[in-house]
Amino acid sequence: MGLLRAVGMWLALAVVLGVLLGALWWSVAPVARTDVVRGGVYLSGHQELQVTQDGLFAVITGATGVLAAVLMALRSRHRPAVGAAAAPLLAVLVALVAWRVGAMLGAPALAEQVRAGVRHPVTPLQLHAYAVLFVGAFLYAVTRFLAALFSAEP
Repeated sequence: MGLLRAVGMWLALAVVLGVLLGALWWSVAPVARTDVVRGGVYLSGHQELQVTQDGLFAVITGATGVLAAVLMALRSRHRPAVGAAAAPLLAVLVALVAWRVGAMLGAPALAEQVRAGVRHPVTPLQLHAYAVLFVGAFLYAVTRFLAALFSAEP
């Protein structure tokens, strides 16, 4: 019963952290204003916008992964293998929740906005390179490894 309770607590923490990171991503990621002219949507600089949205997501989740690894290395006196395996999985769950929350908070698809009659629609917030979902987990694992390497007792 204690293990089930601990798993539930960590999952709930991951979801709450994902919601907070998704809201942070939504608030800092840039979007572009477009113009509708004779039924066509005109937008400039869209490739740069995609890179910036993905890059900010990677920075936010990566920094969270490093911070979590440092806190776990400082907090734990022992190194349980279960925690070392479960934490990157939780980091991926956090990233998935953050991605979906950020996308939900952002504007709907351009086609929906144009159909609704919006004259200056805003680009939606979305990920274009799904590999950034693993940045936080990867940096968590690397940071934990380095912490264990440099704090090992002889």
